[in-house]
Amino acid sequence: MKNFKRLILILSLVLSLFLVAGCTRKEKLYVMNWAQYMSKDVMKAFEKEYNV
Repeated sequence: MKNFKRLILILSLVLSLFLVAGCTRKEKLYVMNWAQYMSKDVMKAFEKEYNV
């Protein structure tokens, strides 16, 4: 029973670390794609529509 409680405690701590890791605010959006795959106008329209 002690091992089970210890396992639950460790799992809950690890889970809480993963949840907190996603709470940071990022200021940049990186879009990776092939060169010339998407025009600059598409990127500008996306930035305008979603305020990025």
